[in-house]
Amino acid sequence: NDGAEAEAVNAWDLRGETPLFEAARAASPAACAALMVAAGDPNCRGRSGKRPIDVVPGTSTVGGERQRSCSSTQTLLQHAGGLVLVEENALLAALAEVPEPTRRLFVARLGIVTAPEPRAMIIPELRSGSQAQVLFSQYTLADAEARGKDQASALLRLRRTACMPLERRRQAMRLLLRDWHPDKHQGKPLEEQEHANEVFCYIQGLRSAVLGGTEQAAGQA
Repeated sequence: NDGAEAEAVNAWDLRGETPLFEAARAASPAACAALMVAAGDPNCRGRSGKRPIDVVPGTSTVGGERQRSCSSTQTLLQHAGGLVLVEENALLAALAEVPEPTRRLFVARLGIVTAPEPRAMIIPELRSGSQAQVLFSQYTLADAEARGKDQASALLRLRRTACMPLERRRQAMRLLLRDWHPDKHQGKPLEEQEHANEVFCYIQGLRSAVLGGTEQAAGQA
């Protein structure tokens, strides 16, 4: 149901923001495009009165690839929002930051005309669909925040990998599991050990959502 999906993807979390705010804050053109393909509204204001484009880091404060990601994120949000006329070359450069098949779906949704690909390209398969949406649901964030700030922080870090290739998502999962592995917290006060185990188990519970249904939820890779 398209109406139900649009309502879910534009629902506020406990901070009064939609999932598109987090993608914009992370300066991820791919994540922003994926959410807008799923009917995320770039003009939907949060409780603060801001729009997603208002939380994209300023390009003057960063450099290198991060600066390009910020600029591309701003361009996609501006064009999709329809409130600012975007220069064509800037739009095409921003679209180049979005992997297939999300790019094709995004341009189709907004009616953007692009030049055909000169040849077939091998694109890493990206996970999409219902499993990705679990990470961005209002309930999932509310549950993580209720468990504690470390669980919420882990969830937000994994959200940023949602549209990345599988190997990048595996790497992010490995790093988080390594940081919170109970063995790493041996010798610490019992309360800290128990907390580390709780966070570790929480992250393990997100494996299938982050890595896809075919990924075996084995122990730490």
